[in-house]
Amino acid sequence: MTHNREEARDALLVPGEKYSFSPEINIYDNKVLFASWQEKMAIVIESEEISDFHKKIFDVLYEKLKK
Repeated sequence: MTHNREEARDALLVPGEKYSFSPEINIYDNKVLFASWQEKMAIVIESEEISDFHKKIFDVLYEKLKK
């Protein structure tokens, strides 16, 4: 969060003690990456509909967390 301004980004943190998770989801272009680095496994789904759905979920959660 230290470099938010210089990297032109806005970041929000969720409480780690309440919401602890290690897998990650990355959404880019029309792809969604589901990765578990502990299990050494990743899945990429290339779908405009599914990536749009996940982008919308992200936007809803982001707006709720900003409040």
